[in-house]
Amino acid sequence: GESMHGETKQRSKEVDAAMKNFTGSSEPKWKKNRDTIDHKTRVWAGWAGFWGIAGWCCAIGQNELILEGGDPKAPVQEVLKGANLAVTLLSAYCIWETNKLEILFERVTRYILCNQHLETTISFSTLATESFMLLEWLIILPHLPPYCTFEFGATSMGNDVVYRGETLMCLLNSLRLYLLWRS
Repeated sequence: GESMHGETKQRSKEVDAAMKNFTGSSEPKWKKNRDTIDHKTRVWAGWAGFWGIAGWCCAIGQNELILEGGDPKAPVQEVLKGANLAVTLLSAYCIWETNKLEILFERVTRYILCNQHLETTISFSTLATESFMLLEWLIILPHLPPYCTFEFGATSMGNDVVYRGETLMCLLNSLRLYLLWRS
């Protein structure tokens, strides 16, 4: 009984010392709290989804104006293209933050379970190699920027078919729907 109590006390001191080392750094404490990291990850993923879908809505507007016979260089088209550019960049940044937090969550988990060194700084090269961020960017970044329009034709079953850039980019932007699943 007496020795078991002494071992428990010693183990308690070791855990207290480890936690002091864990929380005693100059890093913000939230970077070491898995619940907070998980919450922040979901918030950033939600914003990525919101901005990504907002960009798709801009692309839908561009496409609808074209289908109604509108001029692809009309000012309203340029406003929609500019808005799509802005929200696409916002979505890409939110994806960046989401992936950083996911890696941080994994690192904190490994620290807690395996007592591995905890590095809370996450570089771009780490993001590029340890996450799907570049693939996600490949999916969400294509859009038609302001003052850009194109068309190309193809022959299908003896018929000439012309595709507008606005229509093709609207189709590509529909891939952003995965962001809703991700959030």
